[in-house]
Amino acid sequence: MKKTAFTLLIMATCLLGLAQYSGNSAKTSPYLASLTQQFGTKATPIKNVKALVSLAVPCHAPAFFQSHGIRLIDSIGRIYIVDLPLAVVAELSCNDTIERMEAERMPQPALDVTPQQVNASGVYLGDGLPQAYTGEGVAAGVFDCYFDFTHPAFEDQNGDLRVRYYYDFHWPNADSTFGHALLSTAEIAQYEHSQHTRNNIHGTHVMGIMGGSPVNGQLKGLAPDADLYVVDFNSDRDQFEAPDANTRQF
Repeated sequence: MKKTAFTLLIMATCLLGLAQYSGNSAKTSPYLASLTQQFGTKATPIKNVKALVSLAVPCHAPAFFQSHGIRLIDSIGRIYIVDLPLAVVAELSCNDTIERMEAERMPQPALDVTPQQVNASGVYLGDGLPQAYTGEGVAAGVFDCYFDFTHPAFEDQNGDLRVRYYYDFHWPNADSTFGHALLSTAEIAQYEHSQHTRNNIHGTHVMGIMGGSPVNGQLKGLAPDADLYVVDFNSDRDQFEAPDANTRQF
């Protein structure tokens, strides 16, 4: 009896929470409705969210958005990218001019939980396997761009670089051709970075997921002991010294 009463109480609480969103849920993504329900007042810490809005009725979009306190950022056809105040979402969702409003949860760094989610943790330990598999003795290759070879994810336990080979398609040669390989870890370590701007970290991110060493004891890739081989196809060293450089996350 107590269990049944407790279950009914939980259901009632959930339904009450859902009922607090007074907008047209058919016009809002579930995440946007949830944000509005939580933070749809002026007194809450989260006041605005980046969103995509499509209009069902032709109108002068800039004026329409401005009249509702919405900042227009950009547009793609009839889809508008806006800075949307959560306080107006419920009311706006009932406006005939609006066809759809969507905002989704932004991805967050999660390499501390990824190995467990893809069942790699048991592979590291050799659970139910003939041995543990960590990438040791394996050559793992990445074809990408924007690499930071100084990132701790690419060092072994002794602090030595694990990248064994690097080829840059855009490396300018003296004979006006392009393409050059660095064939030793020492050369790559001295080079420090691929020809990239520090604002672009895609290659660092991908290589970290594939074979990053443990960082801070928890963030690591799927083959943390593999030897890394890198081919860079689209980098630009001219922009490397960007003032807002940041490759410390992947």
